[in-house]
Amino acid sequence: MTWLIWRQHRMQSAAASVMLAAFAILLAITGVTMANDYHNALSSCSQRGVDCSGLTLFRGDGAIIDLVNLTVAVPLLIGVFWGATSIGREYDSGTNVLAWTQSVSRRRWLAAKIATLLVTSLLAGTALSVMVTWWSKTLNLYHGNRFDPLEFDIQGLSPVAYTLFAAALGLLAGVAWRRVLPAIATTVGGFVAVRLSIENWVRPHYETAVTVLDPTVGKGTPNGAWSFNTDLIYKGQVVDGPVRVPTGCAGSGSRDAMTSCLQQHGFHFRSTFQPASRYWPFQWIEAGIFVGISAVLVAVAVYLVLRRDA
Repeated sequence: MTWLIWRQHRMQSAAASVMLAAFAILLAITGVTMANDYHNALSSCSQRGVDCSGLTLFRGDGAIIDLVNLTVAVPLLIGVFWGATSIGREYDSGTNVLAWTQSVSRRRWLAAKIATLLVTSLLAGTALSVMVTWWSKTLNLYHGNRFDPLEFDIQGLSPVAYTLFAAALGLLAGVAWRRVLPAIATTVGGFVAVRLSIENWVRPHYETAVTVLDPTVGKGTPNGAWSFNTDLIYKGQVVDGPVRVPTGCAGSGSRDAMTSCLQQHGFHFRSTFQPASRYWPFQWIEAGIFVGISAVLVAVAVYLVLRRDA
């Protein structure tokens, strides 16, 4: 059975290995270059005694940055081309019945299929995530935006969990439809719907957001935090529309003096955010959610295959 599965999927495995190897070489070269440029720029600023916050770097690396960002779609591609076809193609062509009438039982056939799908998906997702996470270190230091949705989705544990979820969803779709094309459509629609729902409505609430009152806009949001909003507060109420500056503050002179005057009159800025320190706890929580969903999907697929007639 193992030899047969290898024969069926050897071209897919070879193509994926070649693409991952080529991508790894590209990231290794550009990642080292970007890190050197960043540290050389910081060293130059330090030697000249100037502020490094205004550095303009990596504008010439737009193509490679876009390519790395596109890896957000890799889990879905694995779900479509590996998950949905793993068993769906067998049902579609009827080769599953041929396998069951030989010395291979339905249970053994299913176990081999699922193990191959999940292990290869896990290896591919982990390899890609390790490469992208390593490569992104420099940009994380430069921008401090690991919590941004796209950056969060392509680094750390999340892409590995998304890959397992996509593979499991494709597996179940193939089992349920017994046809490849409907299984692919279901995998695409289901993956996008679940991913966007969790990203937009669940992820922000993994932990209660921090709220900080500060007299200066932006000062209450630490670097690297996931900022939700910043509201102008006047005597405990959110100010909507134009702001009427108190007469005594309009001619305060410096910005700091005007800010102090506004604070004395009851104006504050309220920042709501998730601290940067919660990045890895959020990664673990989201990965756990998708791994749990994947386990349920695989269990349902197993139940359907073992309970259905051929």
